[in-house]
Amino acid sequence: MNDSERGEAPGEGRASRSGAVRWNLLSALVCGVCGLLLLLIVGGWYGPAVFGVFNQVYAWYIVFSQLGAFGLHLSMVKHLAENDDCDERRRVVFLSGMLLSSLTGLLFAAALWLAGAPVGRLLSSPDVGYGIRAASVGIFFFSMNKCLLFSLNGLSLLKEYALFQMLRYALMLGALFVLILSGAPGLHVPLLFPAAEGILFLSLIFFFRRDFSYNGAASGRVKEWVRCHFRFGAKAFGGHILLDLNTRVDVLFLGFFTDDGTVGIYSMAAILAEAALQLPLVFRTVYTPTLVKCLAGRRFAELTTLVRRTRIRMWGAMLLVSAAGCFFVGALLPLLTGRAEYRAAAPIYLMLMAGITAASGYVPFGLMLANGGYPGAQSLMIVLVVLANATGNLLLIPFWGSMGAAVATSLANILSVLLLKRFTRRLFGVAL
Repeated sequence: MNDSERGEAPGEGRASRSGAVRWNLLSALVCGVCGLLLLLIVGGWYGPAVFGVFNQVYAWYIVFSQLGAFGLHLSMVKHLAENDDCDERRRVVFLSGMLLSSLTGLLFAAALWLAGAPVGRLLSSPDVGYGIRAASVGIFFFSMNKCLLFSLNGLSLLKEYALFQMLRYALMLGALFVLILSGAPGLHVPLLFPAAEGILFLSLIFFFRRDFSYNGAASGRVKEWVRCHFRFGAKAFGGHILLDLNTRVDVLFLGFFTDDGTVGIYSMAAILAEAALQLPLVFRTVYTPTLVKCLAGRRFAELTTLVRRTRIRMWGAMLLVSAAGCFFVGALLPLLTGRAEYRAAAPIYLMLMAGITAASGYVPFGLMLANGGYPGAQSLMIVLVVLANATGNLLLIPFWGSMGAAVATSLANILSVLLLKRFTRRLFGVAL
């Protein structure tokens, strides 16, 4: 989709960095409000047990959606950023990635559906098994949507990226309202995933409709790029799956060691902490095209200046967010949900936010290794973080319960910063 096809002069429609930050901050705010309403409604309307089931289903859903994406979104954001000056080559890169993504998404959607019943038996929770099967249809759409959204990121269409992210969360909230108004039991809440992702997929396909056409003579290049995307994804996807799994390791281990109600209370704190994490993730989205070009051009002085300026501002902002969040969880959450048991989420939230705040200065640059052409090193770094997180949860949950999970997760976030600094110094010679 070139600028002339949009009826714009070259460069128009691509937000400046400051404009992109504003749009994506607005998106993070809207998504955060929708996500907060979602968890308050599910947790308050259906109660901690259903909320615990919902979050266990979500944990499995996230893992399989990343399997379906296969790291192809990382290949697309890098290669589209490097080839956005040539319409024909950009379309070949885009189309080849989407063809491959459709196959991997379909494969892992089927795999999750088949896994539903065995997982339900393993966790002694038939409701979790049913929820997994209900959500599995959304894996195909989620995997495709991830590649489509990262394509917007790679092409520096950051305003559009922000708008579609807002649409995703609005659709999830709308789907939940439909389920409640129709009298659906809590067992059916996971259906909001395929409903929202399916509508978002149709919207993104319409936006990218012109990019699905290309010169037939380019078919050979499409095959070459399919192989290129596959090689890049094969190196990156293991680590990126674990990156998302890392945000669910605590919930998965708690589901094994404790009951659904305990998982529900912990999940409330964890989801609110994850909502706060969206602030530094906004800057990761905005900075990705810049990082790709700085690393490709070896403009390391510009890169280190950006890192140092960003991390100081991020730490200050996250301290304020943490303080506001602690007040919300401790004082307002039980009132808004009408359930006093959620008061137990306050110390858990505080511990989780300690780790997130410490790491927040480097979160915008967390995918720097993949952006610089080292997807294997990125995967290795993430594997080490997840192994540390899983080990910590395994050791601490039997003794400290939910607080043990929060401590292990916070320490893993701090470890991710130390590893990022070590890897970037070794691979790029850059001290962050």
